[in-house]
Amino acid sequence: MEKVSESLNLKEILFQNKWIKWFLAVLIPGIIFMMPLNNSFTYEIKMFFVITIFIMALWAMELLPVLIPSLMLPILYFTTKLASTNEVFASWGTQLPWLFLSGMIISSIFERTGLMKRIACWSILKAGGSYTGILYGFFFSGILMGLLVPSGAGKVALYTTLSYGICKAMKVSPTSNVSSTIMLGGYFAAIGPLYLTGGGSNIIAFDIASKYGVNVSWIDYFIQMGIPSIIFTFILIFSLKFLFKRDEEIFEEKNKEHTKKFFLEEYKSLGKFSKNEKKMALILGLIVLGLLTNSIHKIAPGWIFVMGACLCFMPGIEIGNDIDIKNVKFPMIVFMASAMCIGNVSIATGAGNYFAEKLYVFLHGGEYVVTGMIWLVGVLINFILTPLAAVSGLMNPLLEAGLKAGLKPLPVIYSFLQGIEQILLPYENATVLFLFGFGLITFKNLIKAFAWRMLLNIIFILLFCVPYWMMLGLF
Repeated sequence: MEKVSESLNLKEILFQNKWIKWFLAVLIPGIIFMMPLNNSFTYEIKMFFVITIFIMALWAMELLPVLIPSLMLPILYFTTKLASTNEVFASWGTQLPWLFLSGMIISSIFERTGLMKRIACWSILKAGGSYTGILYGFFFSGILMGLLVPSGAGKVALYTTLSYGICKAMKVSPTSNVSSTIMLGGYFAAIGPLYLTGGGSNIIAFDIASKYGVNVSWIDYFIQMGIPSIIFTFILIFSLKFLFKRDEEIFEEKNKEHTKKFFLEEYKSLGKFSKNEKKMALILGLIVLGLLTNSIHKIAPGWIFVMGACLCFMPGIEIGNDIDIKNVKFPMIVFMASAMCIGNVSIATGAGNYFAEKLYVFLHGGEYVVTGMIWLVGVLINFILTPLAAVSGLMNPLLEAGLKAGLKPLPVIYSFLQGIEQILLPYENATVLFLFGFGLITFKNLIKAFAWRMLLNIIFILLFCVPYWMMLGLF
């Protein structure tokens, strides 16, 4: 017992002591700074790695509020003359920061008007309101929510709160497999990357890919990756029933009416379809129409969401207010724009090419092996970096390495994006911490579910996605 206690204390000292964290944050950049220069490892490349790894360490270990390293990174890049201010701040001229800004505003209005909850409850009721019906409702409403809400955090907040309400109303034990299944079913429905606008990682990846002549429309993405994502999400959500054997009788057939009654009461509590909900539905419909006709008007998805957000505040509509502006997490927008500049500076300094040369040796062995290796890179890097930082830092060198190996860009992008979405521990993703914080999933079940998701994901990519991409001519 004493040994276990000593082990826990050592772990706490290593991972909680801020001075040890600062030492680790400085150690690797310091080692790189001491490395000698040569023809391939130039001063610019060395300083790029020193600065980038240092800032990434600050993000990863949360040594400073996320905004501060996000402000430091671009300043360090151009004050050390690694790139011009135009190159460093080019990300602000892209759609990503504005997509997230407008997406947060729209998500806040969508939730505040009650339309988001109405759609989720309606979907579950139409699916029968039973134990299986709840999962069906999560899945089908998740497809719709992904189309309308570009904020992953907003969707997770809705579905986890709704799942929590279901478990509490049905008096489900917080340590049961049933509570884990319901909470995870809602979470997986919320995070499925079904659409191009479904996450910042997608937008960053394709912004970087555009420098290599890769331009993917909203419809193109849906065909190439959205359809596989929907199939995978369906398999994942319904496999939870088999992964976690039902250990409570609350949702047995005899209790079906009681379960359905809960959702009816939740739905009725929203009242009649209000004017604000109708206005919100109209604006969301216009956004969807704009996304579907992207190949005609050529307006990027980010700008369509910006126009939708602005429309919410116009005279005669006025469903947006100051609360929705205050709900915007501005530090996260600065973080995203700052993370994006990593790719621009890696190109300017030649660091992308340098790293690509090191990765190139692993990208051999045919479509299946290469796809698996790129996916594995994403999985491993996700233990130390957030998905946004990983995409910003590695997408460019991965594309460079892929091109050198004779690969087309899209399978590289898709397999890497899938890899960085896989996690095992809650600390790797803030939304998982939020999910775990409700106290309705045991740590054992959480690890089991995400390990299963990871295994299922690579099997699905190799057995379904690779042949599917071959059929579409992406390889």
